[in-house]
Amino acid sequence: MKIYIAGPFSKPEEREALKHMIEIVKTRFPYAELYIPMEFKVPGDFQHEDGTWHLPNIEWAKAVYTNDIKELEQADMVIAMYGGHYCTSGTVWEIGYASGLGGKDVFIYIPHYCREGSDLSLMVTMGADGVLQDDGNIEFWTKKVFEKYNLK
Repeated sequence: MKIYIAGPFSKPEEREALKHMIEIVKTRFPYAELYIPMEFKVPGDFQHEDGTWHLPNIEWAKAVYTNDIKELEQADMVIAMYGGHYCTSGTVWEIGYASGLGGKDVFIYIPHYCREGSDLSLMVTMGADGVLQDDGNIEFWTKKVFEKYNLK
């Protein structure tokens, strides 16, 4: 099974929450192959001594976008850290794209810093198949997932 891990990682609290979510996913799905965009390095890009990067931003961005699309399409499941209005547009786009592909299980994980008073989008929450909990359990929402995994 291949799992695409979506989530924002620009801010320190986002990176820490995403790392926490990844550990939960590794425990819940120990044999899964994880694709983690945060760890992707664009081939041929490197930082010069003066702090500039080898590739122009447009080339780097196209490489990231193309690779993420490929990985989303190859994944069996997408688990996304979703923080409502605190979430990045890139993560919300990944959730929508994966949901639109069909045949993918899409789960969201709501980080601790977004649980209280968070404004969650009904389009994201209703489009997800369930929510990954901190204890590794999944609160399943759809009959499709129950049937796929023979759950009662």
